[in-house]
Amino acid sequence: MLEKFQTTFATQNWVKYTTCIGVLLAGILLFWISGGFPPHAWRFLLQSLPLIPQLWSLKGPSILLPLAALMMLSFTLLFFWMVLATVIIWIVKEQRNYLLERQRFEASLQKAESMAANDVVYQQWWQQQTEPAPQVARKTHNQEQLLSASPVATLEPLPPKWNEEPTMVLPLYRQTTTNTDTMKPPAEKQYTLTIGTGLDAGIKRKHKPNEDRLLAIQGTLANDTCPQPFGLFVIADGIGGHANGQEASRLAIQHIRDVVIPALLGDVKISEEQSAELLLDAVQEANNAVCQYNQMYKSDIGTTVSAALVVGKTISIANVGDSRTYSYTSGGGLKKVTRDHSVVARLVENGAISADDVYSHPRRNEIYRSLGHTTSLDVDMFTHPLEAETTLLLCSDGLWEMVRDPAIQVILSTELPDATKSSEALVQAALDGGGQDNISVIVVYVS
Repeated sequence: MLEKFQTTFATQNWVKYTTCIGVLLAGILLFWISGGFPPHAWRFLLQSLPLIPQLWSLKGPSILLPLAALMMLSFTLLFFWMVLATVIIWIVKEQRNYLLERQRFEASLQKAESMAANDVVYQQWWQQQTEPAPQVARKTHNQEQLLSASPVATLEPLPPKWNEEPTMVLPLYRQTTTNTDTMKPPAEKQYTLTIGTGLDAGIKRKHKPNEDRLLAIQGTLANDTCPQPFGLFVIADGIGGHANGQEASRLAIQHIRDVVIPALLGDVKISEEQSAELLLDAVQEANNAVCQYNQMYKSDIGTTVSAALVVGKTISIANVGDSRTYSYTSGGGLKKVTRDHSVVARLVENGAISADDVYSHPRRNEIYRSLGHTTSLDVDMFTHPLEAETTLLLCSDGLWEMVRDPAIQVILSTELPDATKSSEALVQAALDGGGQDNISVIVVYVS
């Protein structure tokens, strides 16, 4: 009860103002009843204590009742004054903690943004070093002449100084450039993406909020050469239980979408090499959003993310937590692309437990990396070529904990190339296996 009130006090201004006004009125009322501070009862009691022997000799035991009443009144007033002082100290402490936490978060966020800006500045500087120097216009006293730049004659620009305040430089995929290519390469083979999705609350959590979220968007990008497919696929498994983990997964999905899709549909062509940078930037933006939510509402929510971005003939994959991305081919079978950031995965890596123990270990649900807990987030990134008859499977732990990898491979080999039937069969298999958690599945078949 107290924890809920603390959260409400920190997040709702009207509760904070109402509490402060109530404490102020209570203090005024107590001051009036006490007859000022210190209360009259305390002063009268202090004056009466030295006179007790004289009063006893004059009145005898009859002084006990009024003396007891005076002491009871004094202690009652002391209790209420202590309660009032405790509440005031608590309010001041909560406000101080809120301001300190806000300062720490803003400093951490500023540091993360500065590091990201420095990376972009250095990347641009490096490109300037490796690209041929452009033609430059040099001004003389009376005229302006165009000089053909020579790599030998040009001065090398100095690298950026990391301690200086960086200029606001957009990532390469957000900059506006002019395409000067005049020759068009031959048309390349086009691939088609077939998508199947599945989302279920599971059996155990059927009547609780579904903390899993998924996003599957595909389309075609037109450019000067030939149309190329693109796809954005994200699985997010919220963490937080009663603290609203579904809000964390929703925020992650929303911010990843809001970063990637406008960049893909903008005027600047996104190269296959830049797609990984774009996806990484999107995950970092999502992490900052969840961190801001935690700081604003004094909560402790988080989410896993496993995301795949298809641009042209390249698949970029980002992963945080224990949601997974698999690749499947009929010849190579099922392969786990991502690495779980969980306690049991670390135990397996260290040889403390076997791979089969992961499914029954008591700490199997504990992860050590997720969105929302620090602005300095490490994101695992993977890049794979886009090839025909390859299948991507993105899923939360609600699938792979209930359906082991060999069974997943059998389902895919049976149902593909129908991605919809594959996703439906995987969800049903997870339910048949116990349905202990929320289940989310995305199947992407490349043809």
